[in-house]
Amino acid sequence: MNILALETSTEACSVALLTPAGIKSCHDIAPRQHTDLVLAMIEDVFTRSEVTRGQLDAVAFGHGPGSFTGVRIAASIAQGIALALHCPVVPVSTLRALAAGAARTSGTDRVLVASDARRQEIYFAAYEFSGEDETTRSIVADCVIPAEQIRRPDSGIWSTAGNGWATYRSRLSDDVRALPKALTEFPEAVDVARLAQFDLAHGAGMSPEQAAPIYLRGAVD
Repeated sequence: MNILALETSTEACSVALLTPAGIKSCHDIAPRQHTDLVLAMIEDVFTRSEVTRGQLDAVAFGHGPGSFTGVRIAASIAQGIALALHCPVVPVSTLRALAAGAARTSGTDRVLVASDARRQEIYFAAYEFSGEDETTRSIVADCVIPAEQIRRPDSGIWSTAGNGWATYRSRLSDDVRALPKALTEFPEAVDVARLAQFDLAHGAGMSPEQAAPIYLRGAVD
């Protein structure tokens, strides 16, 4: 399965191309430069692989929540490519991809995500992963809340991901501040691609016209 994945919903701009031979990716922390970078990144991952655009099985994108402009960039490019190639689109939660990245790099399977949503709020979610097939269980659904309202779902072992923990640390409860430091700040297209592969195998692909961003609230960049 060949999947092109885009993730531009945060300060990070990221593109990955998943093929049976492996994953080629580009990832850069570049606030407000996504429009300038993403097309060049797409060209780069195809150049470094043996796959052509015509061989794509699907295009995946981080559908948010995140920067209003950033989410729209990935969504519009994914839709445009998929329309031209007549292939499905696979939207993937940005928070789920961020949690998957933390699970991949830390080796843990339960992750709390707190991403800076601005306006003194946090995009928050909790995910549990099992097995190598990216099976995901949502413990706390993606939401936007004040930092003071964040609670641990239970007293079990949790890893953390996202830049919200450091940004709003002084406003977190003592119990939440005791969680381990987040080592993964931003989502990567590599994880969007891996999750999309699982979702596509379970019937999650949709026509480009149906794919839409998830903002959770109005425009904030």
